[in-house]
Amino acid sequence: MLELAILTGRRAQTVIPLPALPCSIGRSGSDIDLESTGVALKHAVLADRGPEGFHIEAVGEATIYSGGKSHRSLRIKNGDVFELGGVGLQFRLCPARPRNLDWLEIGAASLILLIGVAELLWLLISASWP
Repeated sequence: MLELAILTGRRAQTVIPLPALPCSIGRSGSDIDLESTGVALKHAVLADRGPEGFHIEAVGEATIYSGGKSHRSLRIKNGDVFELGGVGLQFRLCPARPRNLDWLEIGAASLILLIGVAELLWLLISASWP
């Protein structure tokens, strides 16, 4: 699972799970909306280039800042920090989170547990009869 952590601005400390790649990052109308006036409507595109790794590429006149330098395209890896229009971001690879159990799975597990308890009680009762 991939995510962007917003490090600066009014949405600092927000973590955004990334949708399918490639995805656009910008303001309204982009896949990821950073809601900042310094960010272009469609500021950059984040893509997986297979063996080349993950890349973020500026769109139009926009730029990406990393390490005090401006870039048009930047290879990024887990933990890398960069800036789009004054908004600091961190790219993260996250371990897959287990999905939540649905009601059918919870019901089936409860039924199995109930049958096991009933069988144990039956064995205890029948062992105590003369």
